[in-house]
Amino acid sequence: KTSDQSLSAAADALLLQVKQSPVLLDDELMMAEDFSKPWVEYFISASAGSEAAYRLVALILERVDASLALREQQQTQETVILVSGAALVLLLSSYLMAGFVTSVRLSIQAILASAHSVSQGDLTTQVKLNNKDELGQLGDEFNLMIDKIHDLIGEVRSTTGSVSSQAISVGQIAEQSSQAVEVQRGETVQVATAITEMV
Repeated sequence: KTSDQSLSAAADALLLQVKQSPVLLDDELMMAEDFSKPWVEYFISASAGSEAAYRLVALILERVDASLALREQQQTQETVILVSGAALVLLLSSYLMAGFVTSVRLSIQAILASAHSVSQGDLTTQVKLNNKDELGQLGDEFNLMIDKIHDLIGEVRSTTGSVSSQAISVGQIAEQSSQAVEVQRGETVQVATAITEMV
């Protein structure tokens, strides 16, 4: 408020000097009856208006400087806040990206290790992932596939055992049939021999 009052007072003084300048020019130069007044006095009188103008300009410049300094300080603070925010966002996104990459890499390594174990013949291996994303679903489906392959191999083993026992039974039946045929052939030979003797 003090600067506003100073500025208003300087503007009023300049306005007064501007209004008095034509009167001074007319009375003391143009319409003067006597030119005996020294030029220095006239210069001092005329210079008062210039001094008022300089004073007003100086006050305006001070006000503008203060306003610019305040604006510069505010912009500096806003810039610091924006740069700090951008740095914070960058750090946070880097941290999240690193966590995501690490999670994906560990999940893929777990699936690859289980696939390698299965390729070596270990059908008891399981992928252990706690992910709720697509890689977690892939791990669950991989475990289901291993379980189904394990069950299928068990069924093949069971079927193979059943076929083997059936083959043994068929072999025994064939052996018994062969022995029965031998016995029957021997009996047929005896009957043929008996018939030949009777004739």
